[in-house]
Amino acid sequence: MKLKTLNPNIRGGGEPYITIQKNGSFYITAACAQKMGLKKENWFQVAVEETDDHSSKLYLIESDKNDPMAISTFSGRNSKESGSYKFSSKPILRQLGVDYKDKSIRYVYVKEFKHQGKRAFEFEKRVEERD
Repeated sequence: MKLKTLNPNIRGGGEPYITIQKNGSFYITAACAQKMGLKKENWFQVAVEETDDHSSKLYLIESDKNDPMAISTFSGRNSKESGSYKFSSKPILRQLGVDYKDKSIRYVYVKEFKHQGKRAFEFEKRVEERD
């Protein structure tokens, strides 16, 4: 039998998604950060479709630090090794109306597109009961 040793140091593996942690932080996985091409300083507007009452999709629209509607992502703990990012915004969570304390909420990466000339990213919501 021939065995292949797997490399535990490969970055960006796994499913690209954003999850909402119990503390209200948005956690961007390394695979998602890689797909989005995140760098040290990233600014985004967070949006939903006006006609989507259940916020089944989430959009991040690239912006800059001078935009009062933008939030900044920052590198998560041990991000140098993991390649992950986070951002916090309880007002956004309230507007989304998500029960992040009792439910596991994940926004799965769907695609990159242009919105008004800026890079934007679409995510689809997945909800499960927390253990």
